[in-house]
Amino acid sequence: MEPQESFLAQLTEDKKQLVEALISIGQFERVFGPPPWRPELFSSLFHRLAEIDSFYRELGGIAGYQQKVLSLASDTHSLIDKTCRFHMPHYIDISNETKEVRQAVHEGIRRMPEMAEFYPLGGAADRLHLVDASTGVELPAAKLVFMGRELLEGLIRDLQAREYLYYKLWGKQITTPIVIMTSHEKDNHRHVCEELERQHWFGRPKKSFRIFTQPLVPVVNDQGMWVMQKEGVPLLKPGGHGALWKRAQDEGVFRWLARQKKWAF
Repeated sequence: MEPQESFLAQLTEDKKQLVEALISIGQFERVFGPPPWRPELFSSLFHRLAEIDSFYRELGGIAGYQQKVLSLASDTHSLIDKTCRFHMPHYIDISNETKEVRQAVHEGIRRMPEMAEFYPLGGAADRLHLVDASTGVELPAAKLVFMGRELLEGLIRDLQAREYLYYKLWGKQITTPIVIMTSHEKDNHRHVCEELERQHWFGRPKKSFRIFTQPLVPVVNDQGMWVMQKEGVPLLKPGGHGALWKRAQDEGVFRWLARQKKWAF
């Protein structure tokens, strides 16, 4: 029996499907390394692969993800076309106070009871190179400090200011639901949850928050191969802010908001 066949024979059906997907895209030995392979040594890897496969199930799971990445990579040159023209999207310039601006601002504040806010805080912030000064450990984007406050606190203070303005104008207190997307990159999820607990949920009901993690996906090099940290450990990074809406759908967030008659913002 071939080594791959022997390995597959030891696996449950769901793990076998993951391995077969890696074989089909030519990544199996890169990810698992050379034989012999023992399933018990790869439990964490199987867990990560299952998350990736599930998230991209509409694309065809792991194999669909790989195909999409390669397709996008092959189209790189066609995206850079000197004949392309980029048009500015329509927007309202609120830096100049006009009747239209005042009406838009007024309407936005008036409709706040119908709104929820989404905060995609799962970014790795590799380019910012945030580091804990005392430990030297890399920190995620959620730990970015601006004017003495971390990113999450700044976002919620801004929201609370708008909620207070609504109260002053219409005499009614409102609590806007907050949806937060974290990730496991650089311990991001733990940092965000600890900050919420430390700040006592910023004086807001805990039930007014929904938190979920975005998937970590394989980094692919320019040859179409998965980048490995070491044998059995592919380099995974957050799958981008676009994962917010897909993950929210999978986590039932839109049903949660619909019950409250809220719109995403």
